[in-house]
Order: sequence, then C-alpha cells, then structure tokens
Amino acid sequence: MGTRPLVSVVIPTYNRERYLRDAVESVVAQTYDGWELLVVDDGSTDGTRRYLDEVGDSRVHGVLRGHCGHPGTLRNVGVRHARGSYIAFLDSDDVWLPDKLARQLADLEAHPDCGWGYSGYVHMDERGRGSEWRNPHHPWTPRGGWILEDVVAEPALIALPTVMVARDLFATVGGFDESLLRCEDVDLWIRLAEISAASVVPMPLVKVRVHGEDRGVGTLELLACMNRIYAGLLSRATSSQLRRLSRRKRATVNIDCARKLRAARRYREARQALRISLPYAGWHAGWWIELLKTSVRSATSAWRPPRPRSAQPS
Repeated sequence: MGTRPLVSVVIPTYNRERYLRDAVESVVAQTYDGWELLVVDDGSTDGTRRYLDEVGDSRVHGVLRGHCGHPGTLRNVGVRHARGSYIAFLDSDDVWLPDKLARQLADLEAHPDCGWGYSGYVHMDERGRGSEWRNPHHPWTPRGGWILEDVVAEPALIALPTVMVARDLFATVGGFDESLLRCEDVDLWIRLAEISAASVVPMPLVKVRVHGEDRGVGTLELLACMNRIYAGLLSRATSSQLRRLSRRKRATVNIDCARKLRAARRYREARQALRISLPYAGWHAGWWIELLKTSVRSATSAWRPPRPRSAQPS
C-alpha cells in the first residue's frame, strides 16, 4: 500500500461521471500530496467504474458497492477503508481549490485543541461557472472554537466538502447516523461540536456546485429528520440557552418547510408540516401566521367562482 497517508479523502458517488472527473482532478491537483482518495461508488451504471479504473494515480482507490442511495452510509464505508489520521469529505459534484488540504492541515496543526475544522466556500453552476457566495441575506461568517450554538443557529454555515476531522474523533462520535435519510451532515456537525472545538480557515477553499440533480429541500422527509436531530440535541443539552436555541431552531425549520410547501401549492403537505410541529408551536407567533396563510391559500385555491349561466333565448 506504500507510505501511509496523513489525510484520507472520501467521495461517495452515483452516476455522476461527468462531475466526478472534476472532483477527483481537484484532489489530484492539491499542493499537499500526503493523501489517499477513496471513491465509494454506489452501484453506478454510467461510466464511473471504467473511469476509476483509468485514473492512473495509485493514491486513488475505488470502493465498489451495490446501490443503497444513502450518502452517509457510503461515507462511513469510505472511512472504514481509510488509513489516514484525518478524514476529509468531498461530494462528487464539487471541487476543492488547489491549496485546500495544505491550508486546512496548517490551521489544524496551529490549533491542537481542535479535532475538526472547516472553511469558507463559494458556489458554481452545473458547468463550473461562478465563484461567489450567493446568499446576501445570510452571509457566511467564520466561527472557530466551541461553536455548538453557532452550528445549531447556522451562522457558521458549514458545507460538507469543507470539513476535515481527526479520524479518532469521527470514530468517537460514531460517524454519520445511517438511520437519517437526510441532513446526516448537520447531525454530525452538532455531535462533533458537542465534544470538540473547531478550527476555521476564514476564506473559500471549496466550490459547491448548484444544479438540478441536487436533492430537493423543504420536504416532509427533511422535516422529519431535522425534528429528530433537534429532539436528540434537546435530550442531551446541558444549558438553558442551548435548549432555548434548539427549540427556536426546530420551530423555524418547521415554519420554513411549511412556507416552501405552500409556495409550491402543496397545501396538504404544508398543513401536515404544521401539524407535526403543533406540540411546540404555542410560543412561536410565526407558526400561527404560517398556519393562517396556509389555510387561506388552501381555501382560496379550492374555491372556484360559479360559472355564469348562459343567456337564455328570448
């Protein structure tokens, strides 16, 4: 197997050969070369496996599996094959800037109390164009140290391809929760932040691709997973501030989900989202406002004015 790498990079993929090539090349182009790359293929039926056979870099390894459709499971599989002391994550449609690993390793070494770290990121379109932060109403803010409350409230806005974590710490928290169908990354950041400080490189080191193949947001599936995550955090929270923040964030997630479903005219699902959050809605005015808007929109969409009677011949 050669010299043991310091960093193991894990990429899960499924039928994304056209994007995967860019992701792999961005790892190969790193200025730091003490890495191995584990591409965990989820039973692709395109040219992914042929491409992995042709990469021609001994540090790149394909891990071939039958299809499961769960990125968290695939990442855990990759980590089980990893030999590095650090684990870095990259999605098969995103890319790293050339100095990503070098800068992040230097930052972690400069903060030995931190068992994990992340960086800034920008967005690009499906063709790789663009290098800007696209949310002017919620700017990315670097937060380092003990950032649990920042992770819960999301001012830190941690993107998965920016994260590097000590392998021992990843094992301690149990890796990705494979029972979560969505938001498994958010859950992991919370559990990491509960037991370790984080370092942050306050500049973009990753380009995240935004395209039509992304998993959708604002669904009841996402809502159920987020409610599970915050319920778990509330059961573990040791401070009243964290409990208040978790309750507020849980309510906000439910309201946002209902709002997106209403905007998509999916009124039945919007009402269902509000019913799910009814047990803890009493104190949140935004929930009641959303209930009123959803009820009014649902009622007006169902009502049709009567057709005027055709004129009777005289």
